[in-house]
Amino acid sequence: MSFGSIPAYAIMKNVSFGMAINPLKMLVIASILGIILGCVSIKLTDRAIEKGLEHRKEVIHPTNQALREYLSVGIKQSKGLVFIILLLFFLVFLSAIFLYFMPQSVLMFLVNIGSWMISILTTWAIRPIKRSQVHKQLEGELERI
Repeated sequence: MSFGSIPAYAIMKNVSFGMAINPLKMLVIASILGIILGCVSIKLTDRAIEKGLEHRKEVIHPTNQALREYLSVGIKQSKGLVFIILLLFFLVFLSAIFLYFMPQSVLMFLVNIGSWMISILTTWAIRPIKRSQVHKQLEGELERI
């Protein structure tokens, strides 16, 4: 990424769309494109995962002690992952602010689209709400035993 980003910046820093577009319209266009591309890549990833899922299924039977260990490690990871998601959405809004003040910059337009895609894909992959629900359910089941 670092090797590719320097020439891309050098080429695109002075490129503009050459048309007068309202900065808010530019933000909306970039956000919609990023969200659409993020959703398309999620669907493609789902299809690729489901295609080979039958070959990878393996049934395991963990003990209660192993489940408690998995739960404690998962809770520690969740905090870090939620921080990453919040940081990514902060970067999305930061790039949106820059795009608002530089609406003719192709580079900022592409950065905003890429930021949306990355944040949506990361949120989909981590699934923080589903993960916390599973943690609560697993804790409840382990307390009953």
